[in-house]
Amino acid sequence: MLLYGVGLAAFSANAVLFNVAAMTYRQRITPPELLGRVNAAFLWICFGVIPLGALVGGTLGSQLGLRPALWICVLGTWSAALFVVCSPLRRMRDVPVAVTPVGDAVS
Repeated sequence: MLLYGVGLAAFSANAVLFNVAAMTYRQRITPPELLGRVNAAFLWICFGVIPLGALVGGTLGSQLGLRPALWICVLGTWSAALFVVCSPLRRMRDVPVAVTPVGDAVS
């Protein structure tokens, strides 16, 4: 139980850091006239898969049992981090400058 509590606290702290960094990056590189649409699409994708995850988790729990389903969850969570670890994002130090349109060409 102690290990679960420590892991949950670490996950929560990292989730906050990731959310702040991701939102800052999106706001920095997205043109102002598209920012609402980009944020809406991002949130729709992120929160839209929650019911699918609940359905898959419930199915795994009822078919395989709780312990194997939780191990699959652990492996899936850790494997999701591999994308960031193996990508060029890890080596990025500077946020790219946003490209702003010249003039009043907002449509």
